[in-house]
Amino acid sequence: MNLLSLNCGGLGNPDTVRALCALVQREAPAMIFLCETKLCGREMRRVREKLEGYYGLEVDSMGRSGGLAFLWKKDIECIFVSISVHYIYFTVCEGDKNWRVTGFYGWPSVSERHLSWELLRVLKGQMDLPWIGDANRQSMLDRAMCNEPWLDMFSYATLHHLDREWSDHAPIKLILDKRSTEAVTKGGFKFEQIWLGEEGCEDAVQRRESAESNVRKRKKIVAKIGDLSRQEELYWRQRSRALWLKDGDRYTKFFHNKAGERKRKNFIGILIDDAGVERVGGEAVSKVANDYFVELFTTSNPINFEDVLNGLEGRVTDQMNGYLTADYTEDDIVEALNQMHSLKTPGPDGMNGLFFQSYWHLVGSGVVTTVLEILRGERSSAESAFTPDRLITDNILIAFEVFHHMKNARQLDGHMAIKLDMAKAYDRVE
Repeated sequence: MNLLSLNCGGLGNPDTVRALCALVQREAPAMIFLCETKLCGREMRRVREKLEGYYGLEVDSMGRSGGLAFLWKKDIECIFVSISVHYIYFTVCEGDKNWRVTGFYGWPSVSERHLSWELLRVLKGQMDLPWIGDANRQSMLDRAMCNEPWLDMFSYATLHHLDREWSDHAPIKLILDKRSTEAVTKGGFKFEQIWLGEEGCEDAVQRRESAESNVRKRKKIVAKIGDLSRQEELYWRQRSRALWLKDGDRYTKFFHNKAGERKRKNFIGILIDDAGVERVGGEAVSKVANDYFVELFTTSNPINFEDVLNGLEGRVTDQMNGYLTADYTEDDIVEALNQMHSLKTPGPDGMNGLFFQSYWHLVGSGVVTTVLEILRGERSSAESAFTPDRLITDNILIAFEVFHHMKNARQLDGHMAIKLDMAKAYDRVE
């Protein structure tokens, strides 16, 4: 089910009505909330008749300002709750799900903003069911708000801002259900912060037991833990990325909601491939992303680098160059590890910085050996996506040196730089 909400900016123009009909036909919403129709009820009903298959309720405009309309498909059961010049309030009965929806249009004047909040507080007192509402106010334009029971009911709901066409407001489209074509995939293995406090965790690392075995043991261990509140808090804190709030604050519900919000925000349901075709679903989306980065990190074998570099004045002294080209050491790797945030961006194996920082005395020697082999070019080129003897940042450094030279040059004849499809140039590492 989809919901569409739009501040129309007036529906008195036939072209605007045609644009609205095209938008509704394209998005096929189950419910529509329109504000600032600037029409009386009779005029708005004529507009609704052009949107076939909808029931509706209208609020007259005050002169040529305001005006609301709420439309719903004829196969949906909507029960009227209350109405005013600022909102339309319904209960939606959808099988065993009963929830409420409010289309809200607040006072446009800043000096009257407090009246909008007071009215919302009154409406909140009537929210004994899961609730979703659209807000159109000067301080919160084109937004949707909901309470926690509604978010639990529609955990996969997503909000999209569509392109502006005739109004200065973006239509908002609320998709309630997860796409049927999306595969339900379980998240990959990640080293959990809560495991650190468990007896036997270090022994498991030392014995190099498989990740799958550790996950099974974790489930058995967690079942025996007496203090579940702290374990759950740490678990959801890591996923919420609310890293400014320290563990121990006993605010598991906050972490849980933050994690759910982050998951919905980061979910990628559609990607467009190089041919301009939309790819939907886990495997198709993953393939588009993988192909993009393979292309990005594959060399195009550029030539004539020396000709470009010969025209630049050197800025790196021999002493600086000696420092930059010195061999990497174990201390460099340890320093880099300690600068990593412990809970961010685990590797492909699910191990984050916290794992290596906690068990460096067990795994450090192996990590150092592997990293140094890669940095020194001792590993096969098939194991690395990078070109030997070249860094990703080479292009940025060259561009910086060119513009630095132009900025500080004193020649009277001057210099000129030409930007040739810079976005395209930076689509590749080179």
